[in-house]
Amino acid sequence: MGTIINSVAFENFYNYYGSYKANEYKFKSGLNIVNADNNMGKTKFFNGFMWMLSDQVYDSDNEAFADANESLVKMASGKAKAEDRSFKVGFRVVFTNGDVEYTVEKYSDFSTLDGELLHTPSMMSVLKKENNADTPVLDKDEQMDIINRVFIPLTIRNYALLQGESMDRLVNLSSKKEALSDTIDTLAGISVLKGICYTSREMAKKA
Repeated sequence: MGTIINSVAFENFYNYYGSYKANEYKFKSGLNIVNADNNMGKTKFFNGFMWMLSDQVYDSDNEAFADANESLVKMASGKAKAEDRSFKVGFRVVFTNGDVEYTVEKYSDFSTLDGELLHTPSMMSVLKKENNADTPVLDKDEQMDIINRVFIPLTIRNYALLQGESMDRLVNLSSKKEALSDTIDTLAGISVLKGICYTSREMAKKA
């Protein structure tokens, strides 16, 4: 059975100031659409997933992807940096696969010491709920297995995270003539299959 995302929440993440409770978005069964005007947080919404899945975020100022651990200060809410001596920057997803519910959180703790803003590296927390009891998943390999196999599997990630900036990263759209074929090639892995066919033919000739 596939994964169903139940909710996402942000804490002091870019323009999402405040706690998870204040910035929680619950999804309904079926198709859910995130709609907002420009500069209202759609890319930041997307960045939560990118941070969790690949430790990267899209930097709109530089129009490029950046290492999340090098961008944590920029990811922190401006209001939190100005008003709170200690706070957390985080992204949390609750999802269900089969009869098991998972809560995955990516976060960093911030504090101000002698006027200097300090923070921890990105950290991950994974909870697995079975029989109404939450069990922490502490093993790092098991955490990544849940992220890469259960949450959004690696095999479909290119299809699942198609945002404007991510398309620019995957495919060179500057050439209209080749854009469609490049898109299909990148997303479907046709070039890999072509390579396998070519290698098979060459080996058959030599055999």
